[in-house]
Amino acid sequence: MRHLLSLTDLTKKEILEIITLASKLKKTKHVYRRTPLFQKTLIMLFQKTSTRTRLSFETAMTQLGGHAIYVDVRTTQTAMADFQDEIKAMMRYGDILLFRALQCDSVKYAASLNTIPVIDGCSEKHHPCQALGDMLTMAEYAGGIKKINKIAWLGIQNNVSNTLKITCAKVGIECALISPERNKASIDKDLDAMYMVGYGIF
Repeated sequence: MRHLLSLTDLTKKEILEIITLASKLKKTKHVYRRTPLFQKTLIMLFQKTSTRTRLSFETAMTQLGGHAIYVDVRTTQTAMADFQDEIKAMMRYGDILLFRALQCDSVKYAASLNTIPVIDGCSEKHHPCQALGDMLTMAEYAGGIKKINKIAWLGIQNNVSNTLKITCAKVGIECALISPERNKASIDKDLDAMYMVGYGIF
């Protein structure tokens, strides 16, 4: 079963296919498409607040013929029950789980159950959908992803910059980070080690 926990799990070809498909779907967003996700249910489990992630996924599911159920942990029984049991119960109601978690270990646990595909909707170390969305936007403005040679990141290093580094390394784009500091929770030593070796490791 395929999950989307980190873009390290995807090949260059798969990343480019996702971006190409997203571009095509975006151009036909006003055409109701019933077949791709017809009668499919996305469970959106959020341990932290969101604006764009929630809206974009709910809208996408509607436009592709599916349905999204938003679950805020603050309005559930997760505080009173065993969290692992709650995750198992929630996954019985959907075809895919989008998990916006406080810790990526929680997302990894959900994926380890192999009940339904799991997407990391933003954890302290990863934000794969954000990076894919950013790359789509840059490709559109540049006239194609092959025309992007170098990207500069200006700001605190965090889960988004982590994922952007992976994306750029995968597709062969140079990524320069200009950062005054790093978010401690986002530090991924394994990723740092791979990235320092060079693009070939990916």
